[in-house]
Amino acid sequence: MGPGSRGGDPRPGTQSGHPHRGRRTLCDPDRPELLDAFRIAQRAMLLQMRHSAPDQAGQRRHRADTVALDPPVCPEATWRPFQLAFFLLALDGVADPGHRERETTDLIWFPTGGGKTEAYLLLAAFTIALRRIRGEGGGTTVLSRYTLSLLTTQQFQRAATTICALEHLRRTEPGLGLGGEPITIGLWVGDTTTPNKFQAAKDAFDEQREASHPEDVFILDRCPWCGTRILPPTRSSVRSDYGVRAETDEFTFYCTLTSAPSTTSYPLFDWCPRRGQGAVDRSLGRG
Repeated sequence: MGPGSRGGDPRPGTQSGHPHRGRRTLCDPDRPELLDAFRIAQRAMLLQMRHSAPDQAGQRRHRADTVALDPPVCPEATWRPFQLAFFLLALDGVADPGHRERETTDLIWFPTGGGKTEAYLLLAAFTIALRRIRGEGGGTTVLSRYTLSLLTTQQFQRAATTICALEHLRRTEPGLGLGGEPITIGLWVGDTTTPNKFQAAKDAFDEQREASHPEDVFILDRCPWCGTRILPPTRSSVRSDYGVRAETDEFTFYCTLTSAPSTTSYPLFDWCPRRGQGAVDRSLGRG
C-alpha cells in the first residue's frame, strides 16, 4: 500500500477511531437521510442474503419448479464486526462529496469466504439509496472492477441480487424515497465473454433460440431473485421459456417463472446503469 491507502489493521495514529466518527456521522440529526439510507441498505442486504439461499437464487431451477415468491427473511441475521467497521470507515467520504477522505482508498484484507463481498455491497446499496433520497437523480453511482473476468462474472450474480432487492423496495414501497427511475446494473467484461453491442446480443440470442441445447452465453444463467433458469436446458417452441428480450436497441433479462414479480425484469445493457461492474482491463461509463 502506498500513500492514500489504508489497510485492515487499526494501527495507532492511522485509522484508529474512524469507525466512531462514522457512527457519529450516521446518527447526525442534521442529516437524517443518512440513517434512512442505511436502513434501506440493511433491508436490501437482508433480502439479498435470503434470495441467495439454495432454495432461491443460490441454486438454478427449472421454470416449472415451485419456489417461494416472498420467503421470510432470517430474523437472527447479523453483521460481522469488520463489515460494519468498513462501512463506518468509508461513510464520511461517501456522505460528503467534499470530505478529505475521498482521496483515501479503504482496503479490506480478510480471508476468502469471510464476507468481504457483503461488506462492499452494503456500502454500494447505501450509496445508491442515499443518492435517490437526496434527489440527485439517476446515473452511474457505483463502479466495481476486478482483476479477472472470471471473478467479475462470479460476483455479478451476487451484485445483481442486491440490485433486485433495492429495486423491489423501490417498487413496493414508494414512501422510501427511492424515486421513479429503475435501479439497474451493467456489466462490461469484453466481447469474448459476453456481447457488448445490441446487435451482437440479438444475434447470439437468435442462435441460442435455434440450438438444441442452449448455452449460457449471457453471464446470468438464472434469475438473481429466485434461481429460475434464464434459458431452457433444451430447445423449446415456447417463447416464454427464454428469459431474454433481444432487439437491435435493447437487451433485457427477465424471469421466466410465470408468477414472477416484475422486479426480476431489468436491462443488462443499460446506457447508464446505477451500478457498473467490469474487469480491470475494461472501462465502464456513460454511452
